[in-house]
Parts: sequence; C-alpha cells; structure tokens
Amino acid sequence: MPTALTPRRKRSRPLSLSVLSLLRPLEWSKGVFVFFPALFYDVSLFVQDPALWGAVLASFVLFCLVASSVYVFNDLCDIESDRKHPIKRHTRPLASGEILPSWGWSIFVVLSSACFLSSLLLVPEIFPFLLIYWLSMLAYSVKMKHWVIVDLFVIALGFCLRVEAGAAALDAPVSPWMLATTLCLALFLAASKRRQETLTNKARARRVLSVYSVPLIERYMTVAAVCTLMFYSFFATEIRPKMGYTIPFVLFGFFRYLLLIDRASDKESSKDSPKNSPKESPKESPAELLFSDGPLLACVGVWAILSMVLLWR
Repeated sequence: MPTALTPRRKRSRPLSLSVLSLLRPLEWSKGVFVFFPALFYDVSLFVQDPALWGAVLASFVLFCLVASSVYVFNDLCDIESDRKHPIKRHTRPLASGEILPSWGWSIFVVLSSACFLSSLLLVPEIFPFLLIYWLSMLAYSVKMKHWVIVDLFVIALGFCLRVEAGAAALDAPVSPWMLATTLCLALFLAASKRRQETLTNKARARRVLSVYSVPLIERYMTVAAVCTLMFYSFFATEIRPKMGYTIPFVLFGFFRYLLLIDRASDKESSKDSPKNSPKESPKESPAELLFSDGPLLACVGVWAILSMVLLWR
C-alpha cells in the first residue's frame, strides 16, 4: 500500500475523463459473460416475463461497476510501482497525479458500497457472487497476483462468477460445459496477457513475471485454447446442437487473436525504432486488443447474432 501522496501534476484533461479512465471502461466488456446463460435460455420465458431482462441487465451493470471499484483499489495498491513504470506513470490517473490517492479511496468506498446496496435492492440473487468476486479480486490485488499459476486461476474465477450470477438472475441452472468453457477461455486470456507483460515489463513489473517464461506461458495458452474449443464443441453439439454452426467463428476468433498478440510481440522487439513514443502502451489487455481490431470485433458480433438466430428462432 502506498504511504506517500502522489505528486500533483497539471491536469491535461477534464477531471471527469480522469475518473472515467480510473474506472477502466474498456474492461466492462468482460461483463458480457453475465449474458451467456441468457443467450442459451428459453426465449419463451423472456417473452412471458420481461422482468428477467431487467435482472440480467442490472447484474451486468453491477458487475461492471464492482470491477471498476477493484481496479481503483488495485491502482491504489500499485501506485508506487506504477510511478516508476515508463508507460503507466503517464496513463494511470493515480500514478500520474491527475487524481489524488485520497480521492481514489473515496471513489473505491462509495462505488463498492453503492454496488452492494443496489444488488440487495435490485437483484439479491447475485449478491453472494458479487461479494465473492469483490473479495477474491481484493485478495488478488494485495497478494494473490504474486502467486504463480494461482494468479491465472483467480482471474478465471471472476469470469465464472459472472456466468453464475447471470444464471442466478434468471433462476436457471448453469451447464457444466458452459462453466468449463468459460474457465478455459478465461485462462487463455489471462495467460495471453501474462505473455505480453512478460515480454514488455519483465525487468520492471511484479516479481511473479520473473518466474514465467514466454515458452511456458505459450504452452499454458495452447492447453487452455484446446480445452476451450473442446468443451465448447461438446456443448454446441450435445447440449445445443444448433450451435455447431458457430464453431468456425470461434476458431477464427482464436486465430485472429493469436495473430494480434504475435504482431504485438514483433512491435515490442523493434521498440528501439525512433517512431515509437515512450508513452505508447502495448496492448496487453484482451479488451484493448478486441476493441482495436475490426475483424476480431466483427467475428464476436457475428457469433453473438448467429447464436441468437439459431437458438431463438
């Protein structure tokens, strides 16, 4: 935890944008996992009870906001190391001095409290999953992100809790194949992020990255990707046979994503080029990669639309 105040610098953007950056809105895309149980739910029940949509949407919003509160807490914990980082000292509002730590703590407390109170009032069914997510992510920020392999599984747990919460909001069971697919996909995404962090920040970042090697992480990614495709194919062909038509889009998404992280590695290897700015941040986050690439974003959109057409017609 930081003990010293971050030096204040002249703000280069409005305070509202600094606060929004602190909340990391791009990472809200992870909240779509809340909708997965609804995607495979009985559409006739939605027609009969539109309130189910409200419950699922509220669950999505609450998970996005509680995740933002965790990101604020994580940045408060990492403020000293972020100040020494060549990129994060410019891009993280707390490390750069755009937002004071005292403001950060206030945002964390208010946002967390509002999320839990809203959950109890609007969707009490998801409260246990929201609380477990919040506690596990706080533990991750303080300690578990330094534990080899455990760090990957804690991140994956967050995705599984979103799926469980989406099912709880519908009062519907979760397919074990769906949870297995979610777990392996989350492990793949977490491992890919660790790979990029190991390549770009190994000498400066947290000590757990010194234990990982790029070949080891790539083996983790391979295992997770194969298991994701296997479990998804089982789910698509056995539980929801119509979803078999979506398998090619899942394969394309994996191929495209791997191409993007390979390109990112090539850019990192040529970082001494005079064209590179010290403030340019390599895209380590899966959300950043997704929203920066049109073909990958289109693939995800086509998969979602095709899934709804196949299951709901």
